[in-house]
Amino acid sequence: MVAMAHGVRGRVAVMTTAVVGVLGIALVAGCAGTSPDERREAVVYEEIVRWLLEERIGDELDPTTPLFFDSLGTEGIALEVQVEMIELLDDFENVRFIDEHEEAIDIDDPARAVHQRGVLIGLGAVPAEGSTIVRAEIYRTRDDRSALRFELVGNGSTWDIVPDPESIPVEELTGDLDGD
Repeated sequence: MVAMAHGVRGRVAVMTTAVVGVLGIALVAGCAGTSPDERREAVVYEEIVRWLLEERIGDELDPTTPLFFDSLGTEGIALEVQVEMIELLDDFENVRFIDEHEEAIDIDDPARAVHQRGVLIGLGAVPAEGSTIVRAEIYRTRDDRSALRFELVGNGSTWDIVPDPESIPVEELTGDLDGD
């Protein structure tokens, strides 16, 4: 059964309850901390993201540029990894993780540009063991997108990209937005 709130006081009470509930969930998630595997994944992603932003965007980037992130593949990026990435990328004011491409891309724009001249970055899974090879795609408009395969070496807290990433075909990030 769904409870209905009547009048302004009822709506405020429902909204207050919802906000308190969301904050409670955030506090529980924050207190739980990240596991070593989640921290490793976030640090690997940070290294890839910073390389992409420096090498592919460069001088056009500033701290107010919106950064949108999506997962390549079916697993998604765990909430704990997202929180850790937001902390690692704290020099950027607008970091968002999306569920649908339309949250980042203006589908009414013929160029299919990212909202507010931002950047959409898709990140592949980080292998739990063995060599760390990760796929990443970067998207700004329909005509300004690329995909790379990154190989990284390191340990839980420090990772380096070696050698330079390999260009590969764009496959996943925006295939559903190619049509007019």
